Amino acid sequence: MKTGAMIRIIIWAVIVLLLVGVLLYFLMGGSWPFGARTVGFGSSAHTEEPAAAERPQLEQVNFSNVSKLEIHWISGGVTVESASGEGGFSEDYTGEEKYRMDWYISGDTLVIEDFSKDLSGLLNINLPSKNLIVSLPRAMEEITVVTTSAEVTFTGGIETQKLDVSTVSGRVSGVLARADEAKTETVSGSIDLVLGSCRDVDISTTSGSVEIACYQGLKEAELDSVSGSLDITIPKGSAYTLDWDTVSGGVYDDTGAGGGFGSGGTVEIDAETVSGGLTIHSAAEQEMP
Repeated sequence: MKTGAMIRIIIWAVIVLLLVGVLLYFLMGGSWPFGARTVGFGSSAHTEEPAAAERPQLEQVNFSNVSKLEIHWISGGVTVESASGEGGFSEDYTGEEKYRMDWYISGDTLVIEDFSKDLSGLLNINLPSKNLIVSLPRAMEEITVVTTSAEVTFTGGIETQKLDVSTVSGRVSGVLARADEAKTETVSGSIDLVLGSCRDVDISTTSGSVEIACYQGLKEAELDSVSGSLDITIPKGSAYTLDWDTVSGGVYDDTGAGGGFGSGGTVEIDAETVSGGLTIHSAAEQEMP
């Protein structure tokens, strides 16, 4: 297995161990030593539930000078969708003001955070779980989403030059019309993405399962896993070359075109696992369903 992939896997594993250690520390009566955060269970914990049911009103944003989106969210869910009109965003939480999301525009980047900086952080276990919806009125240069356990979902005809999603245990799923460069990293969260058009995909997980499909334009795919299964669908008519590094995982070819050159070009697949298997499919149609 390549050194870079192993380093990423080791780093994520260390992060998980640290988070578990911190949680156990507080459960056993530890306290946050710097005074800025509140941690606890029982009557002192924040237990207010976010309002459910209807979709909240969108916060309107002028996207004329915004070409990049950056989201930081701990738990709950993040949905990024294409907008039929003006773009904006909203959260489903209607409780105390101090627990509301924070946002700002820095240059050409819209940054959305689940909490203000004095409250956000993995060590504050009193923070409520919230759901965020972001509606994009046009194509983006970059979309970056970072979560701890929040699920990340993409819907509609979203287009971006670069997609970068990172999560510990949250599931990443959905459909994008275009993502020229698509990178997704998880520790245990599963990945299930459909891309209408893409060029390069880079998927890394420790134990989460991976299903990635690209219907047009795919040239290179890098897939890394320890024990999670890997499943990739390449464009119709494409052949592929495979650089496969594993200890005990197997490969299943469902394309009938491996090792050759198809009418749709050749996809270079670089896949590495310890025990997870790899399955390669060919898209049934030129366009995604």
